[in-house]
Amino acid sequence: MKNQLQQESYPERPDPGGNEWEDHHADHLSRYLYAAPLVAGRRVLDAGTGPGYGAALLKDAGASHVQAVDIDPATIGGALFTLQVGLASPSLVGIVPSIEMVIYAAVGGRLSLIGAVYGAILVGAAKTYFSENFVEYWLYFIGGLFMLVVIFLPEGLAGLLDRLKGGRGARGEAPK
Repeated sequence: MKNQLQQESYPERPDPGGNEWEDHHADHLSRYLYAAPLVAGRRVLDAGTGPGYGAALLKDAGASHVQAVDIDPATIGGALFTLQVGLASPSLVGIVPSIEMVIYAAVGGRLSLIGAVYGAILVGAAKTYFSENFVEYWLYFIGGLFMLVVIFLPEGLAGLLDRLKGGRGARGEAPK
């Protein structure tokens, strides 16, 4: 006789907006809640951690050490975020954060990893300054910054710095 888990077929990563999400999530969470009282003072391996909320729950339940592993790099990133912040919410990866990340890459330089870091620092500082001093208009300032960079610095700050140093552009073009 098959148990209930064997009878029902859940996708490995259900869509949070899909019908099967609530059943899958409740089933998944119940496993962690079952294990929580058993982990106090013990080392725990959470294989296939997914978004990491189970590993955080087990750590909060008193596990001395929790090792969370997963094969999917995006899931690992999400799990690290979850463990750091303590929650995972679809609103945290919505349209606004996604657009901000595009602006980081455009301002810093789309073809350079260090450029994205420059962009994140510059846009983050601009966002903080404008949102504190120009509450109603800061989105327009950030949008204007994005448009100026796309029009006048198509390779972003990294491309500008590279050209100023006399090197090749971010696309490998010789200086003009």
